[in-house]
Amino acid sequence: MKLVQFLLSVILISSFAHSAYAAKKSKKLVPPVEDQTIYNLPISQSEIKIIEVAPIEKKAHEFEFTASSWVPKNFNLPSYLSDSSDFGREGIPLVSVNYITKSFDVGKGGDVSSKFGLSYMSLDRTAPFSGSNAHETLNLFSIRIGAEYTARNLLPFNLEPALGLFILPTWIAASRTELDNGVSAYGFPVEGSIDLLYHSPQLSKLVGSSDLILGLGVHEVYGSLSGSDLSGLGVQGILRLRM
Repeated sequence: MKLVQFLLSVILISSFAHSAYAAKKSKKLVPPVEDQTIYNLPISQSEIKIIEVAPIEKKAHEFEFTASSWVPKNFNLPSYLSDSSDFGREGIPLVSVNYITKSFDVGKGGDVSSKFGLSYMSLDRTAPFSGSNAHETLNLFSIRIGAEYTARNLLPFNLEPALGLFILPTWIAASRTELDNGVSAYGFPVEGSIDLLYHSPQLSKLVGSSDLILGLGVHEVYGSLSGSDLSGLGVQGILRLRM
């Protein structure tokens, strides 16, 4: 009986010793931080590539103000009175406010820009009535939608020619008078323009603009409205502020 107890004691001691040895052996030794070595590998300059990022080009934005001598040549509407005159300009000339933004370059020769704007003028006609003249005032509103080509470096002295082609959705309106019962009509004439622009650095500094542009041009409108010819040719003065 003592022999059996002795053998069991030897077996238990051997098992515990074997387990402790296996656990100790399975542990990984991590070297202390101070024993780690950092290696710096030199890289030759020829292996370093520097990629240049092209700057983003800012689009040129311009605000244009024009005043024109344009009037329709033979614009008339039905009237209750005979011998009514054609409509002519009354008071201020045709005035326009346009927004121009550069769309894309056409090689090195120039730019194509989009143009959006509004125009207004008043027209007047008369007819004999009761020993005097009856008057009718017609308000004309137009929206300008189109494109403009500007040639760069073609002319000296900071001069640039510009060609434009636009659609002019137009609305006319007049109150009731002795001539008719009032007018309200829509049309879609087109406009072509040829301008000569001058960049003025001196005036640009005075007004605080990045570029102030003065210009003079001719423009012609083609089309009809309410069954009458709205065509006409005009000369316009131009002021542009480039932002």
